[in-house]
Amino acid sequence: MVLDSLNRWEKASVIAVFLFLSFTFTFLFVSKPSVTGHVPALYSMEDLEVIVLDDQVYSLSSKDSQPLPIKSMMVSGKIVGEGSVNIYLKHEEESYLIYSNEQEKPSLSAITGFAVKETGDTESNPFLASDDIIFSLKGEDILPEFDQRCEDQYSKDIQAFAALLEEEKKHGQDKEVFVDFVKNTEGLEFKDECIDTCALFGMNGCTYDFVFDVEKGTILLLDKIIYSVEK
Repeated sequence: MVLDSLNRWEKASVIAVFLFLSFTFTFLFVSKPSVTGHVPALYSMEDLEVIVLDDQVYSLSSKDSQPLPIKSMMVSGKIVGEGSVNIYLKHEEESYLIYSNEQEKPSLSAITGFAVKETGDTESNPFLASDDIIFSLKGEDILPEFDQRCEDQYSKDIQAFAALLEEEKKHGQDKEVFVDFVKNTEGLEFKDECIDTCALFGMNGCTYDFVFDVEKGTILLLDKIIYSVEK
């Protein structure tokens, strides 16, 4: 044994170092502390109020088609219904999970480089002008139609509202009415959430995809996104 060849003080030193390292790793594992990196970035928040009823794809594009080095991405919104909802940020062939109502946030999701999530203070991280980055839906209708073939998968309240919505569309107020309905209906709210997108590296594309997997019978209101880009 190595310890047998050491004198009493050397043995005591080795044991002390071993105990210190053991305590340190145990503390880190149990306490799971949050660590915020210091990545120079500009932050922007977009109020969206986008309704998603089914699997859809949105696009996030930079102004003038210039490369957009995204460093982090968070979302806020509400889910009405019991089905699964997963939101991804896709770049080239890689997909990053932003939010899921089926998955708990990782314990170290606060290792972000995203000071807004830790402190809530945006004064030292000025927001970009709203026209610097454009978040747009691939398609013209921001409020998709209910699929009548799947109507029985929605709750009775939602079915009744779908009928009312058809009348409201005649007056061109469908989106506002629908958003108000979702906001006033019992559901799961989430705010400033991120899973795989709390800290992003090597993302420098001109366009990105937002991929929504929404189970039939469930309504997703994407209220806002907060993202940071490298200075």
